[in-house]
Amino acid sequence: MGDNDVYIAAAYQQSTIGLWSKNGTLIRTLSDQEGSIADVQFSPDGQVIAAASGNGTVDLWDINGKQLATFDNNQVWVRPVTFSADGKYLVTGDADGDIKFWQTKEAKNPARLFKGHDDFVWDIVFSPDGQTLASSSWDGTVKLWDIEGNLLRTLKHPETDTIVSQRFMGLAFSPDGQTLVSGDWSGNIFWWDNNGILTKTTKEHRNAVATLKFSANGQILISGSWDGTIKFWNQTGALIRSIDAHDSGTLDLTLSEDGKYLISGGEDDTVRMWQRSPEFLTPLWGHGTSVWGVAMVTSHQDTPENSTPTIVSSGSDGVVNFWDRQGNLLRSLPSSRGEAWAVAIHPDGDHLVVAHNDGSLVMGTMEGEIITTIPAHSDAVFDVAFSPVCGDKQPCKPKENGAVETATIASVSWDGTVKLWDSNGNALQTLMQGKPEDGGAVLQLNGVSFSGDNRWLAAVGTEGLVHLWQRDSTGQFADPPQQSFNGHKDVVWDVAFSPDSQILATASEDNTIKLWTLDGTLIETLTGHGDRVDGLTFIPPNSGLPEEWGTVLVSAAWDHTVKLWRLDGTLLTTLEGHRERVLDVAFYPASSDHGPLLASASLDRSVLLWELDQVLMQEQIVGHGCDWLKSYVAPQPDVLEQIKICTE
Repeated sequence: MGDNDVYIAAAYQQSTIGLWSKNGTLIRTLSDQEGSIADVQFSPDGQVIAAASGNGTVDLWDINGKQLATFDNNQVWVRPVTFSADGKYLVTGDADGDIKFWQTKEAKNPARLFKGHDDFVWDIVFSPDGQTLASSSWDGTVKLWDIEGNLLRTLKHPETDTIVSQRFMGLAFSPDGQTLVSGDWSGNIFWWDNNGILTKTTKEHRNAVATLKFSANGQILISGSWDGTIKFWNQTGALIRSIDAHDSGTLDLTLSEDGKYLISGGEDDTVRMWQRSPEFLTPLWGHGTSVWGVAMVTSHQDTPENSTPTIVSSGSDGVVNFWDRQGNLLRSLPSSRGEAWAVAIHPDGDHLVVAHNDGSLVMGTMEGEIITTIPAHSDAVFDVAFSPVCGDKQPCKPKENGAVETATIASVSWDGTVKLWDSNGNALQTLMQGKPEDGGAVLQLNGVSFSGDNRWLAAVGTEGLVHLWQRDSTGQFADPPQQSFNGHKDVVWDVAFSPDSQILATASEDNTIKLWTLDGTLIETLTGHGDRVDGLTFIPPNSGLPEEWGTVLVSAAWDHTVKLWRLDGTLLTTLEGHRERVLDVAFYPASSDHGPLLASASLDRSVLLWELDQVLMQEQIVGHGCDWLKSYVAPQPDVLEQIKICTE
């Protein structure tokens, strides 16, 4: 894309370049070549287009269609073409293995010639500082050069199969210049550090990786392959998303400067433009597998009036990730304990606990450090929660020496027990004994929650049961539970107290949510989800949503949706953005810097961060969609007329 992202240039019909606007309108065509066009690039200022051809020439055009120059490569096929950062040089790679620097103002012999490859040069890219050039070749090497043509390093293909399988294809430098990635003929992607050491290899593509691009923040790698797909990878090399982009091979990719659009060209003779998520929705990609838990917290250094959250997510990859509101991955807490099914943040905002499927609890800090690991249960820990206050019912404050102030942790397990711990991992109580006295099956427990006033503890699990314990005069929870009631027709997966501690909400495999008083009286049954409801959270009044809504309940379900409800059972809205089951939700109130935020975790490997003050305004959502659609279908008014909601 060029000229402030106004134009898209792509080769089509072999010897023709099409110049389109973003809405798909063909502005003009450029054609004066006999051979098929192999590569097209804009100059850094977006005013000039370079086209490399199979007939051994490179043509320069301005965006108005005027041909500026032709560079003659002696009938040797030219594929990759790029500009130096200052636009003074045009750099090409060819079928003989040569790399040439041409002065853009003079269509004469090349100013510099780099020789070193023994076969076709497929791709060439500059490092972010413009001082290093990387080239990939079918001779099984990637070479790094300084801009004077001195060979700095040769990276050899690690495989030793056939020569064809060793062919290197697409190349990309990370924005910080510390990583170089290269794709090959067999669908592999190789990650090299700046010392030329191969750090990891990923293979998910079924055919050659023809093109590679990094996102502007360097956190996402995008690959296009001859298998027709576009894939997205996080910094660890984990696959986070795949798109079936073209009916045949994906040949090239480019990103708009603002990062809002991804353009792909395919062997199916199409150019496709993919739009980033809208401004009110920020996807957090970083887990290699399902994301099971999510939480949000303010640092104790922020004030409530001027605060921004840190988002914490836990996944089946065993990793806990920390994110800022803009979607940047801040740090990770890796673990060897297996899948991380839930995460809870200490009331001091500086510590957390992670529940793992091997029965352990991992205590850590918000700085990504592990403090201790507790062998807590004999089966998977499915949920964990902190009590809302510390010590003698006082709000938690960080201690000067960094020690964790006492707050109670509750964990529930598929071993049928509820266990209570202090913040340092010392066992306090065990509630329920797991194995029934009659020798029957263990009643697995799936969800746990403290009431906001710290008087009640609730746990839910199999057979639709809800269990409630109340603290006695010593501060202990008396066992057996004061209340055990059943109103669901299937397993209950989550439980949450209302902000005033007067209402209990439960989410079930029977696709419903039920609201209860603390004596077990059913208040309301919320129906609307089409599959298992997995996660719940309450939004207190005066948190940035319309005042008349009062307290709002949020639910996450396997039908790929998140729903917001009034406590009288009225459905307020349905959020659709995930491509797979939604497993957990977390809320963060509005501040002077942002509106109310909702985070949802999903089996699709993502966390979505919703700006609720924007996404809940139906007129704004419809207007946003209609503006986009009107732009896209402007050349096709008959299509626009069919979109009634945009024409009424």
